[in-house]
Amino acid sequence: MADADNAAGITIDSSGQHNNSKVLDGLPAATATGQATRWDEAITKDGAKAFTANQPMGTHKLTGLLAGSATGDSVSYEQVQDVGKLSLLVDVIVDDFDTGGSANTGAPLIVNGATFGRAGWRVGYSGSGSAGVTLVSTGQDSTHFGVVSLDAGTTTSGVSAICRGSAGTLTHVTWGTGQAFTQDWLIQIPTLSDGTNTYTLQIGWPNLTTAATDGIYFEYSSTLSSGNWRGVSRASSVTTLASGGSTVAAASGTWIHLQITWDGTTWTFYVNGTSIGTTTAAQSIAGFPCASITKSAGGSNRNLLIDLYQEKRSWTSARAT
Repeated sequence: MADADNAAGITIDSSGQHNNSKVLDGLPAATATGQATRWDEAITKDGAKAFTANQPMGTHKLTGLLAGSATGDSVSYEQVQDVGKLSLLVDVIVDDFDTGGSANTGAPLIVNGATFGRAGWRVGYSGSGSAGVTLVSTGQDSTHFGVVSLDAGTTTSGVSAICRGSAGTLTHVTWGTGQAFTQDWLIQIPTLSDGTNTYTLQIGWPNLTTAATDGIYFEYSSTLSSGNWRGVSRASSVTTLASGGSTVAAASGTWIHLQITWDGTTWTFYVNGTSIGTTTAAQSIAGFPCASITKSAGGSNRNLLIDLYQEKRSWTSARAT
């Protein structure tokens, strides 16, 4: 076989291989089986030329795949197996505080120290003048029912809280690299904190056994961050605030969706779907799903309404074969 200008020819040996360094120029596009393929029609092993259409594999398979690590990557057989295991290791807890009717009118005060609700909430409060936890009709409508009110009462230092647990125990969580957590609350603030009647909300995984000095939680007060929601990671008396997100001010008289996520390395705090920041600060303590309102000034009752709680725990690496 000779090249295009009849110079030194490209020879093909008996095995069908060319035996010198010449190339074939001016090849037409291949149209049938057995024809030579031009360079611009082929893919290259270095990734410089990519597929331009779907590639049917017939009865063959891709082998030697590296495990996918980003959106758009292929997944290996081992990763698919892990997903199958993961699907069996998801724990979802939901409590809408519904007692079975469309409204909880006239419901009695829940006894201090008692448990209630599907998730087994532990109740704690102190202070006079309506301090307590009550199932109420306030704030209910066709889509929000089963509302619980945490009332701090009229005492200057009144407090009211619920934490998930039962029979004198609390259900805590610890965080690791092979785990993922999502916690959601649907809450309403009837009256904002101010200079006269001042209080602090802590909602998330605060460790109330240490007076909320540790944990991962949302925090709001008129005396903190100009009255904006903030995400807190606190351990061993060291506070780290979530950063890098948007500023969201607390609002009264409207339902607010609070969400905290943990993906194995990072906590992210969302208010109505808007991230207010993330943190990767070390957290070694066990947190308790809790919501609390604690007063620091004023003689009027202040309260927090909760319509819904949801928690999902899963594992990002297989825990069993």
